Amino acid sequence: MFYLNKPLRFLLIIVAVSACSPTKDNFFNRSYQNLVARDNPYFNAREKLKESVKALNASHLDDHTKVLDVYAYGTEKDSKGMLPQMDEIYKKCSNVIQRRPLSKWIDDTYMLIGKSHFFKRDYFAALEVFQYVSSKYKDKNPVIAKEAEIWIAKCYLYMDKPGEAEAVISLLMAEKNFPKELTGFLNATAAAVYIRQEKYISALPKMKIAVAEAKGRKDKIRYNYILAQLYEEAGQNGAAIAHYRQVIKRTPAYEFEFNSKLSIAKLYNPANKNAAKQVRRDFKKLLRDDKNIDYFDQIYYEMGNIEYREKKIPEAIKYYKQSVLTSKSNQKQKSLSYYALARLYFAQPEYSLAQAYYDSLSTTMPPDFPDYKKIMDTRNVLSELIKNMTVIRTEDSLQSMAKLSPDALEKKINYLIEKEKQRKAEEAKNKKIKDQQAKNQADNANAMQQNVITASSGVGSWYFYNPVSVNQGKIDFVKKWGDRKLEDNWRISSKEKELVLDDPNSTDTSTAKPGEKKDEQITEEKEQDLISNVPADKKKFYENLPTTSKALKESDSRIMEAYYNLGIIYQEKLDDDREATKTFDTLLKRYPSNKFEPEVLYRLYKMHVDARNQELADKYKKQLIDKYPMSEYALILSGKSNRDNNTDKELEAYYQTTYEHYKKFECDQVLSKVSESDRLFPGSVLKPKFDLLRSFCIGRTVAQDSFKVVLQNVAESYPGTDVAEKAKQVIAAMKEMAERRKRDSLQALMPKDSLAAAAKKSKNYDFSGTDEKHFYIIVLPLQGIAIGDLKARVADYNSEFHQLEGLQISALVLSDDKQLFVVKEFPNDKKAMGYLKEFEETNKILQTFGITDYEHFIISSTNFVKLLRGKNLPEYLEMYKQKFK
Repeated sequence: MFYLNKPLRFLLIIVAVSACSPTKDNFFNRSYQNLVARDNPYFNAREKLKESVKALNASHLDDHTKVLDVYAYGTEKDSKGMLPQMDEIYKKCSNVIQRRPLSKWIDDTYMLIGKSHFFKRDYFAALEVFQYVSSKYKDKNPVIAKEAEIWIAKCYLYMDKPGEAEAVISLLMAEKNFPKELTGFLNATAAAVYIRQEKYISALPKMKIAVAEAKGRKDKIRYNYILAQLYEEAGQNGAAIAHYRQVIKRTPAYEFEFNSKLSIAKLYNPANKNAAKQVRRDFKKLLRDDKNIDYFDQIYYEMGNIEYREKKIPEAIKYYKQSVLTSKSNQKQKSLSYYALARLYFAQPEYSLAQAYYDSLSTTMPPDFPDYKKIMDTRNVLSELIKNMTVIRTEDSLQSMAKLSPDALEKKINYLIEKEKQRKAEEAKNKKIKDQQAKNQADNANAMQQNVITASSGVGSWYFYNPVSVNQGKIDFVKKWGDRKLEDNWRISSKEKELVLDDPNSTDTSTAKPGEKKDEQITEEKEQDLISNVPADKKKFYENLPTTSKALKESDSRIMEAYYNLGIIYQEKLDDDREATKTFDTLLKRYPSNKFEPEVLYRLYKMHVDARNQELADKYKKQLIDKYPMSEYALILSGKSNRDNNTDKELEAYYQTTYEHYKKFECDQVLSKVSESDRLFPGSVLKPKFDLLRSFCIGRTVAQDSFKVVLQNVAESYPGTDVAEKAKQVIAAMKEMAERRKRDSLQALMPKDSLAAAAKKSKNYDFSGTDEKHFYIIVLPLQGIAIGDLKARVADYNSEFHQLEGLQISALVLSDDKQLFVVKEFPNDKKAMGYLKEFEETNKILQTFGITDYEHFIISSTNFVKLLRGKNLPEYLEMYKQKFK
């Protein structure tokens, strides 16, 4: 039997007695509390937090279409699954604080409590705890105090307050004696803050440090991948590829491996034809690998991007459709593919197909999808467009049928009934297929996908049952029945017209001019008798036929209004003056002297003035004034108005509201209100002022030359008015400003003695001064470039990769439409040329600003002065290319 000697027994008794008092501060008590706090509740709580966060990381779904989040913390739903574990951690840690207050693990325990609140997404509670730790242990334990401050930044970040998070991070970064062991954590959090704000250039150097400091394999994989994405955003494709390969080298989860391979493949140089061929081979190789079956949609999408980049539109469309077809659960990728197809068809323009794809996109894209509001607005406009097109085609078909003989009409209706039976059978067959395809879907997104894909094939002979129309879901119902109240027997009250086309087998396809009544047309009384005697399944075809003069007039009225609406949509909402002109001309040709004619003539006049086609503009102006001399629109063009606008308080209030929008730089609202003012106040005395506001808003988005044209049109449209004088003043001021900027740019750049010396030399450029100071130049349009943002991006790039060279950036006006983006100074031509070649590889910086076609070169300081004075850029470029070919 084992016995303790007396001294040891005595010591144990003292320790036991000391431990009975948790607040008694002595060596034995502290040692005991340290031991039991660490090895029991604190240790268990810490391990439970590790396991919970690991599970949260595993549940996180990454969106590889954008730069990944630094921290994989899942969704709010995922966090709710951690609530029991976090509550248990909180209880264990609270017991440690209450029962072992003298333990050295108390500060760590408070940190665990703060983290438990954080992962419960109770960020305010977490913030309070971390602030307490930062204040309480500032002197006792500076390392844990600084760690708490980093967590404070994370709390602000996940509270969606990235500005406050950045402020905290900036203060920590500025500290000289910041704990080295927290360097990786600090920089990773800083990168997360910048990425959330899409400040990718600022995030890049922070992520580099985080990669270097990362300890765990998973962190190294994730951080390398994010760093590669940041390099890709910065246009440094070589560095991006190197880090994507680092990811692959570490045998990551297949999602990271695949996306790294995909990214490497797409980062080819488009100018290198061989590289493009190799990328196509790489993508086809990925398609042959069964492991990638869940990623086929991404592969086909990138293949479509390659074809689009090389302007091979049919091939691009084919691959985008394949991407939609193979997309299973990746709604974001399916949305990207739908969007690509919608934009391609819109640009052609193929508005019917564009509308179908925009409609499908609206059902699949998440609320945070890029351009969400713009997409929904475009979809609604196109739906309105298709609705009016359907009215025209429906009424034309019904009028055509109404002019058939009774026998031919009977034959036509029998044909349509048969087609409807075939359609229903086909729909039943397709429904089975679609139900299988949608088995694992939570909604009908896959069904919409199949509809749009079918639409593109053009199958179907009857317009109303053509898949392009059927695939529009609710729009299809509205086309056929109109906006119906949900009630029993809603078909009985239907007055909407079904869309029917001629039977291709029918021999009677005669049509009459609008408004013309044929001799054999059935009278109203006979029509009622005819309808009462036909079977129920045929009655719906007869009841909507415009067989009386009254019904025909109503049908023509619907067609006229639809043409008018189409023209307005083309002109005001789609900015397609060509289609608007065609539509308005068709309206005037089919229905001369219709109720919309004065306004349509005025709109045609304005569109041809804007297009600088004065001959056609004068034609419509003369027609308007001659035919409708007392109309509001004729009076406008004559410089008169038949309204007492001085007492029109409503007009004044409307203009004031529009002007307030202009003062707030809300140009979308201004343009909308100006367009609407033509309808609300035709011929108003404030019409010139509305047009001037419109021109000022247009000037914010177009090149200077285009702005001058718009102002000139205003001046010519309202000669002798204050508005015309104001427009002329702005044009003159623009010219003077441009000249002054040129002079100031030249004088500010070079000292006077350099200018004088350059003027004395030959006009031709001299390339002998290789050791002279050189500049790097990019030639850019004068308008439409966010030059301040571009300066900031290039400055960030220079501070990262050329910090010791002290490079400066400026932008100088060269001509009315060109400016020079200048990076200076390099000690000689070799250094400048090295920077140029490096920048060629980083042209993603320019691409992010929409700059894809540009000239860039290096130039000596002497030649630069000559260039600014002589404005002979083509001459310099010709000599430059010979010199550096």
